Amino acid sequence: MAGGAEVIVIGAGLGGMSAGALLARSGRETIVFERASFIGGRLHVVVKDGFTLDYGIHMSRFHKRGKLAEVMRAAGGRPSFLSPGPPEVFKDGKFFPFPSAPAELIKTELLSPLSKLSLLKLLAWTAFNNPDRAGDASLADALSGIDAPDDLSELCALLASTALANPYPELASMKELKKFLEQLLKNPFEPVGYIKGGWNGFFDLMKKNIESNGKILTRRKVERVIFSKGRAAGVESDGEKFECDALVCAVPFQDALKIIDAKHMSPPLVEYAKRVEPTCGVVVDFALSRPVSDKSGLILTPDPVTMGCLISNVDPSLAPQGKQLGTWLQFIPASRADEKEFVKKTQKELLDLIGRALPGVWDACEWKRELFTPVVDGAMLKVGQTWNERAPLVSPEVHNLFFAGDTTCGVGAGGDIALDSALRVSKLVRKYLRK
Repeated sequence: MAGGAEVIVIGAGLGGMSAGALLARSGRETIVFERASFIGGRLHVVVKDGFTLDYGIHMSRFHKRGKLAEVMRAAGGRPSFLSPGPPEVFKDGKFFPFPSAPAELIKTELLSPLSKLSLLKLLAWTAFNNPDRAGDASLADALSGIDAPDDLSELCALLASTALANPYPELASMKELKKFLEQLLKNPFEPVGYIKGGWNGFFDLMKKNIESNGKILTRRKVERVIFSKGRAAGVESDGEKFECDALVCAVPFQDALKIIDAKHMSPPLVEYAKRVEPTCGVVVDFALSRPVSDKSGLILTPDPVTMGCLISNVDPSLAPQGKQLGTWLQFIPASRADEKEFVKKTQKELLDLIGRALPGVWDACEWKRELFTPVVDGAMLKVGQTWNERAPLVSPEVHNLFFAGDTTCGVGAGGDIALDSALRVSKLVRKYLRK
């Protein structure tokens, strides 16, 4: 054996770094393995020409009361957030306020008076067809149940895209949407925030905790998890073997079967690993030589469903003085992710749309970064992939094998799932090791 630690974490993304930091801080020697040359996974931060870029849009839900703040406090940090401006919808060449609170739905210009009555029917439908009791339904099922007008269907698709990162009504889970709305009602004044200074501060804090009682090994791909006597005994990486008492697999569950022999997983878990569907999309980051707009909130478009933000208007430290940084995301169906021509066409259409929403943007553009992201969120929040149908946090068969990340049964959406799973897994691992 090349060595080892009490805990091995596979994957240095949001879930893996958070779990590793909390375990190391609790006194457990921890090694985090990462196959890439950098930490952060899909939240990897790049600094270029004085601009600080996230990998797309990464706001934090529920501000100081959210999972990001909870993890940072548990890791000894003092989270500080900035509030973006009010969200807006760009439609037919004009901007409209996006209703992000119940009272705003009554006032919105995006719905006709008839559609506002239909909205009340939708709320009643949701109450009488409680997905927690009667089984999940899609947003399309709910809209069909009230014969929803087109403008209400369009607005609900935008709501699903912001709440669940799922713009497809035929797939979006009413169970997950209902859970989000319940959280929103508890935090109506702080629905979203941006971590001050960008995500580097978060990962620096996680790294500091891990390295205080362990280490992070980048460029170290784990080839397989080693099992012995019904336990996860360690990992093999680059031909070397590392022992552990507990193992946290924090890679997307789609990749779990590449390193964990299926015979050590239950048939339902194997099936989940094979069928789990992510959200996909194309992202454009753009660095501007001068400001083109003072908007600092999320900008949404309904057809196609996209979302963007001039993120340096939220946090000026992300761009050099007098310049501006923006980012924009358009979802694409996972079923078309392998169609290169479709992806290229989508990227071109997204650039055209941004140009219409922000006149002069491409004249002021110093450079742009176009990304195809086959995994925006590891598990799309759709019917059949709700929180209680995703991977458990601990293996039913191997009691020292734990799972973290946004394909697990963590609560929330996207990064919140990963953060929630890390908080809970760190407690489960500590409890197991105390035995």
